[in-house]
Amino acid sequence: MSSRFLSRLVLKALGLEPDEIAGVPILKRYLALVLVKLFSPEHVVGPGGSPAGEAVGYVRNFGVTAESESAAWRFIEQAISEGSIVWPDCEIQEVSPSRARGLVGKKPPLDLPAFRAETAGIWYKSGRALFEEWDQ
Repeated sequence: MSSRFLSRLVLKALGLEPDEIAGVPILKRYLALVLVKLFSPEHVVGPGGSPAGEAVGYVRNFGVTAESESAAWRFIEQAISEGSIVWPDCEIQEVSPSRARGLVGKKPPLDLPAFRAETAGIWYKSGRALFEEWDQ
């Protein structure tokens, strides 16, 4: 058992929430859906290597462990360099440990300590779902 888990058990037994005592942050798991508009179009290759158009953006899911939604968004912002995040079209929600495990499946997370909520960070990135048209 991790010391963080034991600390939480002791605090709950005392009737306290971990954020009531300085130095014991609560780390939560979040799942975010992120829409990114690329800075420049990206050539898309189809089956057999044939050109299939140009992508102007993509959608990607992130699994993040952080103290708050805003902290989770900061991790995601740092992970995106090829375009700008379209904030009004993004979503984030807190997820349970079992839902997080279901998302990752048998594939190991990018950052195992973050997945276990022992440290903050990105523990899951889906592939990019590219799109060719931009409707505003």
